[in-house]
Amino acid sequence: MATFYVAKSGNDSNNGASVGTAKLTIGAAEQLVDASVLAGIATNTISIGNGTYTETITYTGNNCTFTSTSQDRTAVIITQSNGSTFKLAKGSTGNAFKHLTIQNTDDDTNDNGIYGAQGGSGDWASYTVEDCILDCQSAAIQYAHACTIKRTKFLVNSGDNGSNVYGIKAGTGASGEVFNIEACLFVGWDKWAING
Repeated sequence: MATFYVAKSGNDSNNGASVGTAKLTIGAAEQLVDASVLAGIATNTISIGNGTYTETITYTGNNCTFTSTSQDRTAVIITQSNGSTFKLAKGSTGNAFKHLTIQNTDDDTNDNGIYGAQGGSGDWASYTVEDCILDCQSAAIQYAHACTIKRTKFLVNSGDNGSNVYGIKAGTGASGEVFNIEACLFVGWDKWAING
């Protein structure tokens, strides 16, 4: 397993191998994960230092954990106002989000906190969300297959905007799989908290 680091004090020309040589953006660290997988390391972690990161992260692989270095879910905010914040490939598995605030302020119905139907083929992405805050509109999670979501707070960013408000939109446990939601809080989703 390899771990790569991101920090607000980092630089994308760094090697990302330690806190002192951290990358500046999550996208640059994700490229290191891609290279690590090509080198035969199947399980990887991106450890993110405190601060706000405004970017879209498109990850097409498997078995990557995106986590806060401090394990404080309010200390790392990953946000996007134009497009989804995280895009995962259809058919991807084993990815995880831990101790993060994932934010999306885009009112487009296809732009979400975590979008699990990027390219590829097969079922929607299958992943774990643990101890996070999803502060999004119009949907926090869209297109999810057999996911596990634990101790996570779902908030409506900027309040209810009508019929396009979803905490989890198009989440499924189809094909004999189970969709697990444990000890979560949905605040303000008076249209749909969960829509299958």
